[in-house]
Amino acid sequence: MASLGFTFAQFGLGCAPLTTTLHPMFLSLPPFWASWLPAPLSTGAHDVSHSFFPSLGFGASLACASQRLKASLSLAPLAPLRPAELRIDVHTGPDAIEQELQSLHDRLHTPGDSMHGIERLPLLSDPRFIVHYREADGERYVYIEDKDARRLAGYTVFNRLIEVNKRADRLLRAPHSKFAPEYQRQGLATAVYRWALDDGQCLMTGARQSSGAHALWERLARDYPQGYVHVQDKVMTYLGYSVDNERLMDDLNTRRILLGRGWSMAGLVGLLRMRYPEPFADAGSFSAAGTCESAALPRS
Repeated sequence: MASLGFTFAQFGLGCAPLTTTLHPMFLSLPPFWASWLPAPLSTGAHDVSHSFFPSLGFGASLACASQRLKASLSLAPLAPLRPAELRIDVHTGPDAIEQELQSLHDRLHTPGDSMHGIERLPLLSDPRFIVHYREADGERYVYIEDKDARRLAGYTVFNRLIEVNKRADRLLRAPHSKFAPEYQRQGLATAVYRWALDDGQCLMTGARQSSGAHALWERLARDYPQGYVHVQDKVMTYLGYSVDNERLMDDLNTRRILLGRGWSMAGLVGLLRMRYPEPFADAGSFSAAGTCESAALPRS
């Protein structure tokens, strides 16, 4: 038998000192308090009368809680980590999307709301769709309404990127779209992205993408110049037209860029004063390998 003296204040409980008699180095504490203690000498059920708080009458409760916690951990093993693939791991459930779209649709048709009566764009040829548009704090919002169904099909927002510097913030936006399941794969998001790119807007991916967004970027890259950059501490490094290094590709700071109409990669890299990888530090011209030059800019 051993005697151990301590105060509850040592455990952040703010109580008076207490001395108790314990079995050899065995306390009936929850695992997150007693993980440093050796296991009991026997594997049988212990007597709760020797628990850590015998005089307070809840030693049995703590023991039961500990047993339940151990059981839950044994029944719920951690899922194995899946390998990253271009960080395609964003998914929003259809119920959450429906609720958000309904709320936005209500705002579009509520007099007095800031979204009521906003600008409309002649963006889609299908007459059943109405395209609503607004700008706020440097971000662009495009809402597509199915007027026949009296509901919002979905929307796209072109977000600012907090991880880039002020120079890049003027030119780059990260698009994010949400569409109801029945309106997906109908080319609606593609039409919105093309509208922005044709208007000269350069786009950059966020840290992660959904599988649908990744497929959309793959399609757009056939028609618009693309490249990859690495963003860290608000400094951008141009990586080239493609990235063969899988580890670098999986890095959250590696992003994909699509150029808007009128832009060249040389012009964007020069204007944003991007760095380039060390192996090409002595090169004087811009190439797909990732070097850069000071070029005349096609856009201001």
